[in-house]
Formats: sequence, C-alpha cells, structure tokens
Amino acid sequence: MTRSAIFRADGSGQIGSGHIMRCRAIADFLQRAGWHCGYAVTRQTFDTVFAGMAPPHDVLLLENESWDDPTALAAQLETGCDLLVVDHYGLGKDYEAASRRWATRILAIDDLADRHHDCDFLLDPGSEDSRATYDQMTPQGCDLLLGPAYAPLAQRYVEMRAKVLPRELSSTAPRLLVNFGAADPTNAVSQALETLDEVAPEVKVDIVLGPAAPHLNEIRERVGRVRERIQLHVGTDDMPDLIAVAGLAIGAGGVSAWERCCLGMPSILAATADNQVQTIEAISAAGAATRVELSKRQLAEALTRLLSDSEARQEMSVKAAALCDGRGLYRIGMRFEADIAAKDGEPVTLRPARKADSAIMLQWQSHPVTRRFSHNSEPPNSEAHHRWVAERLLDPDCLFNIVEHRGVPAGVVRLDRRPVDGRAEERMLVSILTAPEKHGVGIGNAALALARLLAPEAQFKAKVLPDNKASHALFKKAGYQWRRDAYYADPEIGRHEA
Repeated sequence: MTRSAIFRADGSGQIGSGHIMRCRAIADFLQRAGWHCGYAVTRQTFDTVFAGMAPPHDVLLLENESWDDPTALAAQLETGCDLLVVDHYGLGKDYEAASRRWATRILAIDDLADRHHDCDFLLDPGSEDSRATYDQMTPQGCDLLLGPAYAPLAQRYVEMRAKVLPRELSSTAPRLLVNFGAADPTNAVSQALETLDEVAPEVKVDIVLGPAAPHLNEIRERVGRVRERIQLHVGTDDMPDLIAVAGLAIGAGGVSAWERCCLGMPSILAATADNQVQTIEAISAAGAATRVELSKRQLAEALTRLLSDSEARQEMSVKAAALCDGRGLYRIGMRFEADIAAKDGEPVTLRPARKADSAIMLQWQSHPVTRRFSHNSEPPNSEAHHRWVAERLLDPDCLFNIVEHRGVPAGVVRLDRRPVDGRAEERMLVSILTAPEKHGVGIGNAALALARLLAPEAQFKAKVLPDNKASHALFKKAGYQWRRDAYYADPEIGRHEA
C-alpha cells in the first residue's frame, strides 16, 4: 500500500522559499522510495513561489485566511496521511495536536526553538546544542533530528561531493558565488556587489536569486552593465554546479549554507534573518566560514583577506566539508522507512561519530576480544588513536558512524570510499565493531542494514580474517557474497535509485 505524506509550508517574496525547498528535498526523496507526496500551501504561496513553474508534487490550495486552520487541510484529504510535515514558523503544538486525528505521524521542522510542538519527529539541522531546549518543547519519546547531519539537501549534492572533494583551491582570485536566498528581501546582493566593485572589480561572479525576489529587476539592471564578469541565475536548478566551480561564496545562513558546506565551499556569511543566526554561528565556530555583519566595511575586510589567502580558504574548505556530508535525507529516511531493532526488540540507530566518541572507541578497540579479530592485533596507542579519529572525522571519503542501542553507544560502523580500478566509483570499505558487552544482541545485523540505507548507491566491500567465524556469519546473513578475497554487496536499486 502506497504511503502518503503532506507538507504544510508557505513562502513568499518576503520570507523566501526556504521552507518549500527543504520540504521539496524530503518529498522528492520519499517519492523515489514509493511514497505519494503533496504540498499544502496558501494561494499566496502558490502565486509567488510556484509562479511560472509546474509544482513538482500535488498541491492542495488553502485560502489565505485559513492558513492556520488544520480543519481546512483535513477537508481536502479523503483518508488523512501517513506523515504530516509542518515547516512553518506560525504553526506549532496546537495545529499539530489537532492534526493527529488524520495524520499517523508528524514531523515538525524548526530552527528557532521558540515554540512547543506535538510531533513524533523534530528536525533542526542548525545545531545539536538545542537538544535540552527541544526536550522541554516536545512530547516524551519525540525523535530529535538535530544538527547538519540531518540537513535535507537534494541528492545531487551527494553525487557532486564525490566529484569535487577534496577541493584544491588555487592562489589566483577565485570565482565568487553570491547567494542570499531566493527572495533576498533585504537586498543584500546589492550591498555585496557594491563591495566587490570596490575591493575586487575584476573577479567573476555568479548571483543566484528566485523569480519572486522583490529586488530582482534592480539586480538585473546592475548585472546588465557588466555582463562580461557577472552572471545572474534566476530560479536555477544548477546550484551544485555553481558551487562546484566557485572558490568563495558570500551568502546567508539558510539551507544554502549547508549546501555550500557539503561541497567544501569557504564562505563569508551574514545573517539576513533571525533564524539564520544559529546556523551561521555553528559554521563559523567550526572554522568553516567567516561571519560578518551586513556592512560594506566588514564585507570588504573579509573579502580582501580571503581573496589573497588561499591557505585560509583551503583550511575553511576542509572544515566545511567535515560539517555536512549531504546525507541528511538518508538519515531522515531511516526514521520513516526502517524499523530496525536488536534481538530484544529495542531500536538500533546510527548517528555521525564525534570527537567526544574517541574515548569510548578506544575502550572498545583495546578489549582483548576486539584485538583478537582485528587486522592489527596490537592494542592501539592512546595518542595515535585520538589523532586517527580526528583525521578520519575530517576525511570527506569517510562516513564514520556510532551505532546506538536504546539511545546508548553500542558500536561503530565506518564506510570508507575507495576507487575502483583507479576510477572514483562508489565502492565503500565496510568496517564494523560491536561493543564487547553488546555481542550476541544483534547489533551487527542492524548496523549493516542501517549502513545500506545511509549509502544505497555504493558497492560495499568487507575484509574478514579467516578465523573470525562470527563476522563471516554476519556478512553472509546480511546478503554479502564472497568473491576472491572479500565479501561484497552490490548497490541497492529501485526505491533509492536517484
């Protein structure tokens, strides 16, 4: 039976299309997995955000005055929906609670942490630091999906990431990308262009705006005077390509900030709305961007420094790529599609490894049972281990995950991308470790199933020592085939096919 998802979001020339676009990314992903998806938007949203384009999914139109009335949406649904996604600053607990009569599960998307919710999942890609706040604002048992690991980026970013990373930024002046969101209601693009005219008048620039941006005509007129070095892209679907060819970005802190991080783009970030501050603080604190106020003086200082310092841009690129791997949709999809549990029936989940996990990993790695079946039987040196973890966390070819059982760390599964016959094809080397106290619980089987959901496009390869009978049994049970010297699992196709 086909499952259905309804996305309640709005947009306009003033608030932009960010809510619609991140909903679209999730909807596209679910549709490829066999779901039926539709938007529920006001007529104002339809007339602005979808102006001149065919909506990618079905649209349920709400009268403008009924924007906060859940019964207006329910009246258009014959049988309710399996999933209601609410991405709207004006809607919270009351709207969500009233929708439970016809929505089986509810996902709330938030990045302000300023209102209560009645939801089963809460998504905030801005920062993991809001967990304590959201614990007080959501019902008990709500699954909190926090931090850039869950940023819902279109799947093209995963594909482009494999092509462009690691970046090697040249010492010559880079091509610049200027993007303050589709709407740019504060006309930050004009301020950036004025600064560039003074600081770097020869640099080539790409500007991205949406068709409903209130200052679009003004920008068109300005660009028309210097067409040979500035290009304006309106409503483009080529953002991954534009990021790939640029060497520095000037922008805001919306979804596009995580898109740039995913592709290792060093950035100068300025908030044009309150909901962007948390994201900008997180990215700049990680050393992946320079934060400025939206003033010509601060923009000029940051541009002058970064345009002349390729080493600083290179360092920012590495740190940006480490913040967001672009697989947020896969992690979100795990929650909707997978009911993966250990033998005791308790859920098993994956989350990205963090520097703080290094200590517990060292404990697991040092255990005699772990050493017995490791390719290197010598216990790890503490200093070398912590250094190795830090290096792997910065490696764009490594998906480093902690396995959790009942919400507690229970092991590690690592996917390392490897070239095939000298070509950068998607083959990943699988390394798995179960905490010694969790042996026999079914953690390994669950972790391999989750790893496949995280990287459905890749061929997996696993090397196992001859006398490690438990691991041989594990990979065979998971459907891996022995070929010559290792176990292989071919890419999953069909519902996850791009």
